[in-house]
Amino acid sequence: MSWEMYSSNTTFQAASCKTIIANLRELASAEDKHAKTYQKIQEALQAISYMYNWHSAMLQNASETAAMKRRFASSLVSNVVLPLQDHVHNYRNQTRQVFYEMRSSYEVLATRERYIKACKAAEAAIRARNTAMDKLNDLELQPKKATPSSQLPPLALLEAKKNVQGLDGLNQRIKATLDESVAAKEVYIQSDMTCRSDRSRHQNLIADMLLKVQKALIF
Repeated sequence: MSWEMYSSNTTFQAASCKTIIANLRELASAEDKHAKTYQKIQEALQAISYMYNWHSAMLQNASETAAMKRRFASSLVSNVVLPLQDHVHNYRNQTRQVFYEMRSSYEVLATRERYIKACKAAEAAIRARNTAMDKLNDLELQPKKATPSSQLPPLALLEAKKNVQGLDGLNQRIKATLDESVAAKEVYIQSDMTCRSDRSRHQNLIADMLLKVQKALIF
């Protein structure tokens, strides 16, 4: 083999070695990149299980949250809304009853004014009756004149007796009116006490309902 050919082969082989070395370096770099990529893939595969568990936990948490909201809504309706609606309905009915009792109380007061006037009239009538009875007694005590047995009583005596009988009837009506006034007064006092008690109970119940609503909104 000639020197030129040997030199040419040596040069070609040296170039081939350089190419092989460069290819080996590229292969090593590619293997390193592949190893890193594989490591990332493995880490991603491990993260997938965590992500799956996390997603499952999120779904379960969302389901539990929805169930809790439904329970809360049901509890709010059953424990607050429905009792509050019932109370509002009852309060309206009781308010109408209170207005009716207030009107009745006003009528009682108006009747009381009439009773007061009747009492004053009764006092005047009683004084007039006492005066008439005094006059009648005076007439009866006067000495009787000698008159025939068939003679009628004096006209003044008959008028006095008539006035006394009329005053007795008036006195009975006045007594009945006074008794009715006393009964009406008792009814008025009882109605007023009932109204005060109902108003206090309504205020306490509304305050309790508002407190329950506030606690329910907080929790």
